[in-house]
Amino acid sequence: MSIASEPRRRIRLDKVGLYGLLGVAALIALFPLLWMLSGSLQSLTELLSNDSFLPADPQWGNYVTAWVQGELGVYLRNSVIYTGSAVLGILLVSSLAGYALARLDFAGKGVFTGLGAWNEYLMALVLFDDNSLMPVQRGLTAFTSAETPQQLILLAARPSRSCRW
Repeated sequence: MSIASEPRRRIRLDKVGLYGLLGVAALIALFPLLWMLSGSLQSLTELLSNDSFLPADPQWGNYVTAWVQGELGVYLRNSVIYTGSAVLGILLVSSLAGYALARLDFAGKGVFTGLGAWNEYLMALVLFDDNSLMPVQRGLTAFTSAETPQQLILLAARPSRSCRW
């Protein structure tokens, strides 16, 4: 009984090179996270001595200490509340704008949507839109002396440069 011979797959060198390059990029991106995880499991003296990348004796109690003494539960709750509220606000506004751009016909619609996408791409590459954070924050805190959760949520959900009204 003979086994049907299948055509042999050729290994393309360009694919090997591409996957090798992607693997190196993934290692470069993941190394700081692994370093942070390794440092979090080391004692303070071991971390400051900088002798080894891996902890000799993992200190799992560091996480308990950080959670209790550093009040990470409060920070985690606040992050979930603020981020979730900002994402829901952005989703609502963006959905309404997207629906209007998709359904309504107006003169220059193609140019408007094309420029909006291009402008967003350029702003993400060049300016990151963070330089508008301080004026908006100062405008929100001008009414009260303290930052409120509502002000922080509005600050996080502010429109990007291409959506200024």
